[in-house]
Amino acid sequence: MVNQLEKMISIYNRMIREYLNRELRPYNLSESNFYYVLFICDQPGISQKQLLHQLFRQQSIVTKAVNYLIKNDWIEMVIDPNDKRQRLLYPTEHAKAVYPAIKKIAMLVATTPKLD
Repeated sequence: MVNQLEKMISIYNRMIREYLNRELRPYNLSESNFYYVLFICDQPGISQKQLLHQLFRQQSIVTKAVNYLIKNDWIEMVIDPNDKRQRLLYPTEHAKAVYPAIKKIAMLVATTPKLD
């Protein structure tokens, strides 16, 4: 019974990831990095350190995702004027413009019991 449940969870997880990747492809995003854009749009000015703690991710994973998003004009990094050691993350105009569409995709996944 436990093995069957684990298998079903794994299948559902794969379906969600495939759906997200398909829907996010036109935006040059994937299931592994789109939620950073959502998070930074929801909390502009969040530090990279705060981001990794709130997302429960390792620093190397967050750094890689942040660098990708900076390179692809989704976010920008600004030195904190109050603490030169901190880097603050802000959405670009591009991210702000696309945010509603990405949020809609995320909400569909969160509320749809079956993905086709």
